[in-house]
Amino acid sequence: MKRTMVVLMGIVFFLTGCSAKPAESEENPTFDKYIQQAEKLVKEKEYPDAVKEYDKALAVDTKQEKQPVEDDKAGVNLLIAVNKLIDEKDYRKVIEQLGSSDLRKSKDVIVHKQLEEVYQAARSKQREQWGSEEESTEESTAAKPSTNQAVSSSLWNAEKGKALQGFMAQWGSAMDQKYENYSDGVVGDFYGMSIPNDVVAHAAIGGKKANLNLSKEVTSQKGRYLVAIYSDAAYSGYMDKHLYLFVIDNGQPKVYVTMQNQGNSENLLYFDETENQDVKNGFAAIVANTKGYQSAGQAKKQLSTNEINQTFLDWAIQRGEMGGMAVSSRYFTHGAAGRGDWYAQTPDGEVQMQDNGNPGAAAFKIHIIGGCVFYTSLDGTIGLDQKAEGSSTAENYYINLDQSQPVHVYLLGDNGKVYEYTHVPVEEKAIGLFGELEDDGTKGQYGPTKTFAVSEDADAQAKLKELLN
Repeated sequence: MKRTMVVLMGIVFFLTGCSAKPAESEENPTFDKYIQQAEKLVKEKEYPDAVKEYDKALAVDTKQEKQPVEDDKAGVNLLIAVNKLIDEKDYRKVIEQLGSSDLRKSKDVIVHKQLEEVYQAARSKQREQWGSEEESTEESTAAKPSTNQAVSSSLWNAEKGKALQGFMAQWGSAMDQKYENYSDGVVGDFYGMSIPNDVVAHAAIGGKKANLNLSKEVTSQKGRYLVAIYSDAAYSGYMDKHLYLFVIDNGQPKVYVTMQNQGNSENLLYFDETENQDVKNGFAAIVANTKGYQSAGQAKKQLSTNEINQTFLDWAIQRGEMGGMAVSSRYFTHGAAGRGDWYAQTPDGEVQMQDNGNPGAAAFKIHIIGGCVFYTSLDGTIGLDQKAEGSSTAENYYINLDQSQPVHVYLLGDNGKVYEYTHVPVEEKAIGLFGELEDDGTKGQYGPTKTFAVSEDADAQAKLKELLN
């Protein structure tokens, strides 16, 4: 009997041992372990190795959601790429790649903060680069007047083409847009028309076929020359695409734009002269001087819009830190929109907030230079609020806002005045601060319902005047 019991126990042990799942080995990590290892490597800034771990995780057969892993991997790869560009001092390309990147803006991406830091560093370095180039140009002008006189006689050349490319990258980033240069072999599509070939062949200016040809160099004061084509068509949604022609007409710089999205019996693409003063001034300055907007007097005015806004924001951040408040540049809030210009109401008239060309800058007596917002944050942030800076246009500072405390929205007008609207969100929402015109540029039902006041903040008024002067 005892012998039978021993045999039966041995059989049970054997069967149990055979059916038991072997312990997981280090050579066969799970999906979660790959992710944990990748996150550890990101913290250690071992980015290429982190990408390898993400690849291993994505190769695992699992029912777990993989899209966040794809996004994190893409973010790390982007960080590797822009860090390389920073090392190469190619700040323009960094701004281009990160300016409209959802990976930088999404707080769910593991390296979104690092991407934001690189983006801000590139913008700062770009401004320093412009400044050093301007000083270099002035020194060169003093040392070699005859050479500069010879260069300035060329209305357009390769160097000015590079200056325009830098300008469009910076301006596009400021407008939350991205523009492609179609003047040097890149091919694109604009509502079925190829860029540049079909666009050049069918362009109409002033209602008549323009008969244009791309010119890489212009020295004559007579004739009409197309020197550059830029478009955001590859990066914008339907109905939101812009196409710009940069033309030198009898020695005068002209910028034409179209958003035409349908064909016509004439088979022409109709362009009108842009009313965007930033683009007009930037191109005019580049044509006027070899270093373009970087050193010409007219260019300094163009750059001052961005520089004034950034310098004022830096000042505001210091004020916020002293007063225990959060600060963000994301003061302009609105959701989905049409094609009309956005504006705000003040005692001095309407301030154009966003120029969509309908009706355009000429229709407003005051235009926005920039602005900021002071508020109390939910997470205790004091000074620049990175959460708000990385948010969408619809979310903005509300993403980290203590709605029980006062909010101060500042607008910087190009008339030299700071306008302010103060409210407590739990008592009064910010809805109605900004309005939008109809697609044809006329007033409709979406106008602002609130009016900004001239700010009583004497220090802010003095700071804006100082920057403008």
